[in-house]
Amino acid sequence: MNTYEPDPDQVQQLLLMTTERFRSSGLVVKIYSELLETELFLISDAALAKEVEGVTYTPEEVEVLAKIRYALKPHYRERLQKIHEAKKAFDGTLLPCEND
Repeated sequence: MNTYEPDPDQVQQLLLMTTERFRSSGLVVKIYSELLETELFLISDAALAKEVEGVTYTPEEVEVLAKIRYALKPHYRERLQKIHEAKKAFDGTLLPCEND
């Protein structure tokens, strides 16, 4: 996969993109998570995961993390890091909770 450094206008367009638009974009976006203290990839479709070396998150997985955010408190950072490490170790996928 070819990677490049986006210009400021492209970064702004990405930040303004809706989740639905991102899902249909075919994009892979490499970011640095200060919370996790690591680089990871936001991918618009799970099929793109095989094209990158690193931990990937789909829009659906980001939604799962957003839904359980308050359940992870008061140790949000540590618990999120454990989820991330498990996802990395097992090449796993985050699934919605049964009661969603």
